[in-house]
Amino acid sequence: MINWITEEDALVIHRMLIEIYGGPEGVRDFALLQSSLAKSKNLYFYSEAPSLNELAASYIYGIVKNHPFVDGNKRVGFVVGESFLRMNGFQLEKDNDAAANIILALAAGDIDEVGLVEFLDKHAHPI
Repeated sequence: MINWITEEDALVIHRMLIEIYGGPEGVRDFALLQSSLAKSKNLYFYSEAPSLNELAASYIYGIVKNHPFVDGNKRVGFVVGESFLRMNGFQLEKDNDAAANIILALAAGDIDEVGLVEFLDKHAHPI
């Protein structure tokens, strides 16, 4: 059984990251947040056996690219993906610079969702 990130989970993660790192709070577009979170479930139900890393990448990609929050979309996207993996028995073994670089590359369009999956494949391991 897969444990999914809920809208409430994403909002709590956003609020916590804003408290830690600063920036304006708030959701810019709830429909984009819901779309970002639904992306992984759609992949799961309509693709042939996607991996947990593909599902996590889908969460990250959706939030980073959709920009549902006023601020902190890259941070929230990464932490949502990392939280999803942890909730499902995996953890990311990476340094902060590598994580920041991969998310910045994704946001800039230098890598796509497949590139993000490749990063997770190298760094996500069972707990």
